[in-house]
Amino acid sequence: MITLKKEKDLQYMRKAGQIVADVLDLIAEIVRPGITTAYIDKAAEDLISREGATPAFKGYRVPGIPIAFPGAVCASINNEIVHGIPSQDRYLEEGDIISIDIPNNKLELLVDEKTIAERKAKFVPLEKPVPNGYLKRYRNMVTSANTGAVFEE
Repeated sequence: MITLKKEKDLQYMRKAGQIVADVLDLIAEIVRPGITTAYIDKAAEDLISREGATPAFKGYRVPGIPIAFPGAVCASINNEIVHGIPSQDRYLEEGDIISIDIPNNKLELLVDEKTIAERKAKFVPLEKPVPNGYLKRYRNMVTSANTGAVFEE
């Protein structure tokens, strides 16, 4: 069964996708040795809330597990596979690799001052491609926005 989205639904999806992109950009800027995963989580949640949205992970419950997920993002360090719970006790150290998950998006960063400086020096904003033909028609039918933030009406 194919469900066609209404224009209002597509607007919400585009806005949610933009919020997720903004959160990932923010996290890429603030990650450095010495901060906690709770600091990252708080920054992400604050940005999402300022945009009038609710973090999709926050309060998520898995059937049979009595505790809801406490964070806005999952922050996994080094060999943690997924679903790292943000904590005031988990500090990033030089050389750590942190993986940040927001529903349908993931950002992995090496926590290293030299790498961070190089990444910032090489950053060039991407130019949006101008779709034409098939892609233009397809873009008008669907969106590739993500569901990392949920709007309440």
